[in-house]
Amino acid sequence: GHVEAADLLGCIYFYGQGTDVDTKRSLTAYEFAAKCGHGPAEFMLGHFYFEGIGVERQERRAVYWFRKAADQKHLNATIALGVAYGNARGVDPSWRTAQEYYEMAIALGGEDDSLLSLQLNITNVRCGHLCVCSFLVHAPPRCQLYATSRFGTLPALLHMRSSPP
Repeated sequence: GHVEAADLLGCIYFYGQGTDVDTKRSLTAYEFAAKCGHGPAEFMLGHFYFEGIGVERQERRAVYWFRKAADQKHLNATIALGVAYGNARGVDPSWRTAQEYYEMAIALGGEDDSLLSLQLNITNVRCGHLCVCSFLVHAPPRCQLYATSRFGTLPALLHMRSSPP
């Protein structure tokens, strides 16, 4: 009861639903729920630290909370860990570990599996695999747009191949 209420309160203050946005109160509510082991609050607390929302950016602390939430199969936390490992944010870079987290997120049934698949395939390119080519040819236009806006043309994606760290 109280943990879910604290999580809801964190959400209300974070998004300003029926009240003004209040990052400090949101953080306090999420901290309480996260310390009680509530996965969604653990993810949000990690998000606060990852992005420096109302607190000093502390990416290692963010990864700690993302892991706790991902252990409870929280989709967004799993994706966040893929991002962290793929971009060396709060952890040593590991494209293979990023790939594992993206695969876990896809298995959890993300709302937009095609974008998760694209992220996974881009990670595969960095690992030395070329499956992104066939994926992009058949991908929905929004995925193609995402890839080109983030990495340039398909040939630019192919030149990203390198040995994993």
